Amino acid sequence: LLESVVVCEETAVNQYNWAALLSEKAAKSSLTSAEQNDAEFRFENCLLHWNHQKQNDTNRCPMRTQIRNINFNLRTSRQSFPDESKPVSEEGLARAEKAIQYVEQYLLKTCSKRHKVTFDIARSDYCIRKAQMNGSLYTPELKKQYAKEAYLILENALETAKHLKFESEEKGIQNRLQNIDSLFHASKEENHCHSERAREPSRNEAVEHDASSMEDLLKSLVNVAMELNEDHEIKPEIEPSADRVMHEEGGA
Repeated sequence: LLESVVVCEETAVNQYNWAALLSEKAAKSSLTSAEQNDAEFRFENCLLHWNHQKQNDTNRCPMRTQIRNINFNLRTSRQSFPDESKPVSEEGLARAEKAIQYVEQYLLKTCSKRHKVTFDIARSDYCIRKAQMNGSLYTPELKKQYAKEAYLILENALETAKHLKFESEEKGIQNRLQNIDSLFHASKEENHCHSERAREPSRNEAVEHDASSMEDLLKSLVNVAMELNEDHEIKPEIEPSADRVMHEEGGA
């Protein structure tokens, strides 16, 4: 790779620009498998060239590359809230997390304030994507925690963006803050559904309850029938006493 082109800052930047274009496309539409592989290659090749060039010893290009790599794996763009209709795999989340950890360990302390803000946007997207995931591993409470973490990250980034007048970054942050409430609402609704299902009786309990109700109903019907029979029962006439018979005969 290094022998085929001139090893210099410009080559690394060109590789970054190529990867960035594919990253933006991935956030808005689908990539072919060839484009997916090409993007991964460009990100890797960019860092390879940067590490071997001698013209620039800052971390500007590596920082930009890692941030774009996070966006790429999360299928997000820094301008807007992550599109929930764009599926993100567990592998994509793992790759994004790895890039985040690399930045925090090796690049964050010496990066510019603008790159710190754009990194925070990408980091918030990771939390947002976690909050958007489905499956047994992602409970409503856990998703709510991810949404809250994203909100706190964005609030801090917004303060810096406003202070330094980073207009494009501020716009992206505001868009996320406006839409992140939907995640809290979704987790609340999902938690409510879980609670409702938890309160529903099991099938056996329902059968037992129905059987008990039927038994009580039959008993009630029997009691009512007995009461009706008692009300309509023809009681035998009382036989006259001997004194009464003699009195009646004497009178006759």
